[in-house]
Amino acid sequence: MPKANALMVALRERLADANDVSLGQLQLINLDLIKAGAGDQWSRLRARVFDVSEHFIAGRLSPGDALIRCEEGFLVIFAQDRIDLADERTKEISQDLNSFYLGDEFFNRLSVRSSAITIDKHSFEDFLRRHNAQGESEAKPGSRDGKAVPSVPEPSPIPVFEPAWDVQREVITGSLCLPQRRYAGQTIFGHVAVDTDDGAAVAQIDLAVAVKAIEKVRKSWKRGVRAAFSFTPHYRTLEIPAARVEYLSALRRLPASIRRHHSICVRGLPDGVPLGKLQEVFRSTHGLKMSLMVELGGPDADLSRFRGCGVSLFVIPAFSEQSSSPNLMNSEPVSYLVERAKAEGASAAVTGLTDTDMLAVCLNAGVAFVSGPIVGSRSNDVIPPKRLKIETVLARADAK
Repeated sequence: MPKANALMVALRERLADANDVSLGQLQLINLDLIKAGAGDQWSRLRARVFDVSEHFIAGRLSPGDALIRCEEGFLVIFAQDRIDLADERTKEISQDLNSFYLGDEFFNRLSVRSSAITIDKHSFEDFLRRHNAQGESEAKPGSRDGKAVPSVPEPSPIPVFEPAWDVQREVITGSLCLPQRRYAGQTIFGHVAVDTDDGAAVAQIDLAVAVKAIEKVRKSWKRGVRAAFSFTPHYRTLEIPAARVEYLSALRRLPASIRRHHSICVRGLPDGVPLGKLQEVFRSTHGLKMSLMVELGGPDADLSRFRGCGVSLFVIPAFSEQSSSPNLMNSEPVSYLVERAKAEGASAAVTGLTDTDMLAVCLNAGVAFVSGPIVGSRSNDVIPPKRLKIETVLARADAK
């Protein structure tokens, strides 16, 4: 983070011809309530709250604005050509940040108090000193307590996209964004060979993949290619409050107009998680306005445990990660899954289809989406929507 005196020099130059300075003040309050529940994790969680808040605010600023971290919150110095909007924009940022934290059961006790003021530029430096300004900053993913978090061992995970096929419309509507890694000399996908008891390691993988995938989709939309996909975080990433805040904050870097076309598919959900905990974790994603999907172990899973969580699609893999035994022996259990999903106001999908027999099971059962080699190969780039008729899929399978 740049030193405060370096910031002063830069701002003096920017404000040389200005008489007044318009500031937005954003103060984080109720930190003491978070501290009471955090115990010996307080120092790390306090740093995380400020890091996430800083990145959240920075993403809502315009060119020419400056963001300063202070002892109890943040100051926004608005560009001179937009000073008349200072009050309106400060309120918008405050409301957005309050809404963001309300979506998380652990952090929803936080609140953001805001105000906009205009001061004489000659009083500006004294004002900053009184608020313990720490310098202009840029939020960096992976920082913790002001220090860099050890990176995921090289080579770092990258996103790979598996096309998803809308069975009824016969269209590739998007894809699943999976982590691709090298492990023991092999290329592996998803969360295979990860110690899921190590929540920090799992979260690092998911965050690294999300950041890279977001950059890819930004470039895609800039080219006019409206590619969309499902982020696939492990449940552990969303279960841990600090990791959840960091991950969801990363997804918010996508503009809302693009983000609403994407979805979140939670993988690796353990058995026995209480409904209250599931609701806490899953409802925290609702503020993103992205569809929520859950990957299940098999077609006989209990869907009632997800009531009130806002799940729109239940996903089962054709093969589980722990076994080579297929989940798709016949259409009866899959049909039962589809029926129960509909009763919950959701649909069902199957991933990893390898042959026409599996496809037939899915078609007979009324599955909404499928993916896997029979649909198309994984790609290192985002996959745009395109027409894919069933005759093409069957012909491609027969040719193999």
